[in-house]
Amino acid sequence: CKDRFLKIILHIKQNFMKKYIYFSILIVLFLSCKSTKVINNQDIDLNCEEMVVEIVRSSSLDWKRFPNASTRIDRAENDSIFIKVFFDMDISDEPNTKQVVENTIAWLLLDLSEKKLYNITYDLENPKKVDFNKKLVNKNKCKILLNNSSQK
Repeated sequence: CKDRFLKIILHIKQNFMKKYIYFSILIVLFLSCKSTKVINNQDIDLNCEEMVVEIVRSSSLDWKRFPNASTRIDRAENDSIFIKVFFDMDISDEPNTKQVVENTIAWLLLDLSEKKLYNITYDLENPKKVDFNKKLVNKNKCKILLNNSSQK
């Protein structure tokens, strides 16, 4: 009877250990996959923004007049990114209170499929082509931004 009891306990213990090990491995895999995805998503978004800034900086826009200009992605539609080029200006009357406004220099449209950049500041229907370093365009860097725009 003791032998039979010990065999049953050993069998239960072995099955419990196997299940515990499998369960632990699954939890570790699940957690590691989830955290990796978040890190990659952040990297891609950051790389897209950096790519757009570099493209605008390499363009034929007149940077001598606005050396401190900033660039921001306004929105994305299909394979196109709308870009705002601006500079900050302090309009406060008192030195203690800072009142900053953005002054738009240009609105640009980056077509990632065709690797073309257009100035749409004055006329969206008749954009002006802007030269830039086409080697900087990498559509994969903006996958998340473009995917989010197509889901809306």
